[in-house]
Amino acid sequence: MNCPPFTSIPIRNRLKHYRFLFFFYGLIQRLIFEIRLTLNQGLWFFSTRTGTDGLPMPPPRMRYRVHGDFDSDSFLTTGQAVFQDLQNLVSIYDQPPCRQLRVLDFGCGCARTLRHRIAKHNNWSITGVDTDIETIEWNRRVFPNLASWIYGVKAPPLTIPAQSFDLIVAVSVFTHLDENLQDQWLRELRRLLSPGGLIIISIHGEFIWSKNADWCPQLKKYGFLYAKTNLGIRNFSAMPAYYQTALHSKSYVLKHWSSQFRILSYRERGMNNYQDVVVMKKNQHYPAF
Repeated sequence: MNCPPFTSIPIRNRLKHYRFLFFFYGLIQRLIFEIRLTLNQGLWFFSTRTGTDGLPMPPPRMRYRVHGDFDSDSFLTTGQAVFQDLQNLVSIYDQPPCRQLRVLDFGCGCARTLRHRIAKHNNWSITGVDTDIETIEWNRRVFPNLASWIYGVKAPPLTIPAQSFDLIVAVSVFTHLDENLQDQWLRELRRLLSPGGLIIISIHGEFIWSKNADWCPQLKKYGFLYAKTNLGIRNFSAMPAYYQTALHSKSYVLKHWSSQFRILSYRERGMNNYQDVVVMKKNQHYPAF
């Protein structure tokens, strides 16, 4: 009996073949990742565990969860660039960054950005929040005086009083949450922001999603896409399943976020020349929390 040509095989059966190929390809990627991780952990274990900035360097897996790479030099240079971008935005849209500020780093990770504050802004009172308890414990152990470190939760509220912060930054956080969680956290961050306070959020903008033909139609039509790209054996970072890839259009942000915040600026590639950045203040006309 002759087999039917491939084009006549039911689509369901063909998808099964593709799923097997995708799984096999993902398995190879996983094996490569685990080999690289083991090698980097060995190098880190026998090293001084100190960065070129003279400060403690987090272990490779922790760096990967925050940075998407094991390389310690790019971990430091990216953190420095992000900190400089944030400092410049505070200078432009708030007041001189040397003034005393109560600051929340929402999604602080293993202090990739905050470590660069040590040599500056000693008058900043900083709180770092993250859902990754391992990074929070590491921060508490190696940077006990840099900030108050708080273990976060998937969904709000945080156990922090209202209007506690003059500046809130969220770098590479809203790039990973679905629309419902984003709306919840926008309301919560608004609650935590003081009157006249500044909030700075980075997102995956058109510079990133325009390179993927599969993403473009939905982004251009709806303005938002939540892509589940880090599941199963491909979840190298070992982050929770809800922490995926979120992408925004500029028009979506300007329309959707303006109900709770007054948008001061939308800067394409304004964060490390890669992610778009949104600078906002609290919208006082929004219903009281």
